[in-house]
Amino acid sequence: MTSLALMLASCAAAPGVQAPRGVPGCEAAVDVWWADPSKARFEFIRLDRGEFGWGGGIDAFDRRTTWGTTLSAEDCARVSSELAAIDWSALAAKMDSVTEDRAYIVIVTGLPDERRVRVQADDTAITNLRTMLLAIAARRLEGTLDELPKAGQRFDQTRD
Repeated sequence: MTSLALMLASCAAAPGVQAPRGVPGCEAAVDVWWADPSKARFEFIRLDRGEFGWGGGIDAFDRRTTWGTTLSAEDCARVSSELAAIDWSALAAKMDSVTEDRAYIVIVTGLPDERRVRVQADDTAITNLRTMLLAIAARRLEGTLDELPKAGQRFDQTRD
């Protein structure tokens, strides 16, 4: 028992090891995996204590994220509100009729009740959550695009 405590203490003090950041209001961990196999389109979104990650294509197929960003407290509040608005029992009752084409798998942990559902992509019960998550992804992309040089501008601004 003592050696385990020492090992954990040394890991916590090791250079490069960071404690989880966490964002107030983001207690839930959410995985949303979307698949449209007929078109070979896949998307994976992971929220974990305020860290937002997105992956597409083969990364999403393997449930890996390609990039990430930290959510604001406001984003966390919206995610929490959307999760609370979903009728999880109604979604669970429809799972047997969900086909593999254009389907979501949604897993929510970190709340008193864990949720795992498979949902058809056109199910309106999940639309608001997906729309909000895609808006966060789009905002991150827009921020990245804003940092790129404009037409005629050089990458290296230190030289004339």
